[in-house]
Amino acid sequence: PGGVAAGETFEYVVPRGTQQLIDKAAVVEIMPARLELKVGDVLRIRNDDDFDQMVGPYLVRAGEQFELQYRSPGRFEGACALSSSDTFEIVVTD
Repeated sequence: PGGVAAGETFEYVVPRGTQQLIDKAAVVEIMPARLELKVGDVLRIRNDDDFDQMVGPYLVRAGEQFELQYRSPGRFEGACALSSSDTFEIVVTD
């Protein structure tokens, strides 16, 4: 009772070697510039690289997985070298 129903899961994987591409000024497009979710949806990011990555407002450590179910509407954004726009915005609606 009082929980949020499970929605869709949006999963992204940061492959090994990604930071080396970023360091060489390659355009890396793992994350979209903007992701629209609904309350109950889950964002899952697995970092298979050897380097920590800032993915918008979230730090995903090397070799770890980040997972969050959004329980209320909102807007979250931050810098992200994994998107072609260098930013990542999440918009959560009802």
